[in-house]
Amino acid sequence: MMKNKALSSDFKTGWLVLVGCRWISLAVVFAVLLVGSRSTVPPGVLWLLLFLSSAYTLFLTLGRDFLSEAFTRSYLPLVADIMICFGLLFFSGASDSPFYLYSLSPVLLAAFLKGGRPGIVTGLISLTAYVLAVTAGGSSFAGLVRNAGADQLSAMAAYLMVAVFFAYPSGFLRQLQERNQELVKAKESLATVNKNLESVNRQLVAVQTINAVLQSYLDIPTVMTSILDGIKYGFDFDRVTVGLFDERTNTIGEWRVIGGRGTSEASEREWKSFELPIALDSATDRLFSANKPLVVDGTGTGEVDRRLAEFIDTEAYAIMPLSVRSAPAGLIIVDNSVSSRPIAPEDVAWLEVLATHAAIAINNARLFSKAQELAAITERNRIAMEIHDGLSQTLYGARLILSSCSRILPAAPEQVQVKLTYLDKMLARSYEEIRYAIYNLRLPFLSVESLTVFFRQSIEEFAEFSGIKSRLAVSGSEDDALLSEDIKLCLSRVLQESLNNAQKHSGATSLTVFFNFQAGRVILKIVDNGRGFRVQDALEQAKTGKTFGIVATENRVRRLGGNFVIESSPDLGTSVKATMPYSVTTEVDLDKSARR
Repeated sequence: MMKNKALSSDFKTGWLVLVGCRWISLAVVFAVLLVGSRSTVPPGVLWLLLFLSSAYTLFLTLGRDFLSEAFTRSYLPLVADIMICFGLLFFSGASDSPFYLYSLSPVLLAAFLKGGRPGIVTGLISLTAYVLAVTAGGSSFAGLVRNAGADQLSAMAAYLMVAVFFAYPSGFLRQLQERNQELVKAKESLATVNKNLESVNRQLVAVQTINAVLQSYLDIPTVMTSILDGIKYGFDFDRVTVGLFDERTNTIGEWRVIGGRGTSEASEREWKSFELPIALDSATDRLFSANKPLVVDGTGTGEVDRRLAEFIDTEAYAIMPLSVRSAPAGLIIVDNSVSSRPIAPEDVAWLEVLATHAAIAINNARLFSKAQELAAITERNRIAMEIHDGLSQTLYGARLILSSCSRILPAAPEQVQVKLTYLDKMLARSYEEIRYAIYNLRLPFLSVESLTVFFRQSIEEFAEFSGIKSRLAVSGSEDDALLSEDIKLCLSRVLQESLNNAQKHSGATSLTVFFNFQAGRVILKIVDNGRGFRVQDALEQAKTGKTFGIVATENRVRRLGGNFVIESSPDLGTSVKATMPYSVTTEVDLDKSARR
């Protein structure tokens, strides 16, 4: 098809030149007739032939579009043109004919349109026709050859010369044009491929970016925002909506919308207040059971909840179920609420990949939130136990002392003075313990320039309070580490728990804290020279609920992708070591795959 278009273009381009040459040759004939022709044919016949040839040329001029297909597909029009031209030559006096130049036109036409070989063949045919026209006038072929002068020979050779000089250049030009058409087609094809590659690359970058962000952050708002922004960047949807599954109510809510008409405040409020129940055997339940995207194109295909369809309010949308181990996690809805463009199958395939990452990230963020709640509960229980073991016992003892003082005051005031002195020391000790506990709970590292400064202040405070000689050894640079807030909080809790245990249970006289920054990780190690303990016995007590500081600290570290090790033996001191990444990029014990 492309070749035919190229030939047609060549014909239309050269047709004006060919027809122009014929009109010029007819103008020459007209001038010759006005001056006087040497032909033996009567002038009236010549004027009639000029009129007929002019009409024929006018037909060729006006019928260009019609003749284009005829001349390029068949040789019959060319044969007819040769017969017409040499008919004019024969009836106008053959060798003395003023239409000689006009008879060269078929050779030009064949050379230009058909190429080298057809042009030469046409030249030979034209030469033969010229000889026949001359010999038909009364001269024999032998006499024509024997008596031919220079003019006659040049006139005969002109048919082949025109074919040779015009056929191959025109064929070369035609090939160039065909190659140009092929290059244009290849360019268009490459442009289409490049556009598709750009679209795929944009989608791939979106998926990779979302995956990186979703692995780096474990809070629901950031995860939701990353999903919305990523889909909006990587795809050309008018609107993106994400909803989360609430296992307590068995509904999908907490909707967030970006783009399209969904950005209006009224629509945002409506979406946020909308809860989609997942009733047994409902359309939504079957959507999660199938765990495949649902594409609706306005033809009635795809079963979806009626209320959800009212909120979407368009005929071109797709719903992606988010499932983790067959459990619903949420829904992603993309639509073209403004343009009404259909959802492309390749976009749906990419959305499936993205939905897998999104489902895992949402589930991990929820597990992390639950882990934080559990850590908070564990911390409250620890504080409650410390208050029970410390302040509560102290206050109870103080009450007993005061009761005893009230009874013996009249009879033995000296004993009351001794008891009150002891009571003052006991309350002062409790006051220091409470002050130190409050100091730890306030997390002053949030208001200092670095965690290292906070550690140094904490160790100085601990040494002053406990009387244990303490020091901090730092290696590496915290400025290069860029620790996340979660890691800072975890390390501060490890230090506080270790210092509390050393002060209460170790009986140590010296303590060293090693703070080491390495490539991609930070190591906190606390070593004392106390009495030590059996680690296995402490873990067994933690299982019964008698103590839980060690287990809570270990769980806190491992939840953030770190490693926690305690080494201790009776009379050999204790070593507590926590190794943490710079930021929370992985989540131990969280889901890493989704069923899709």
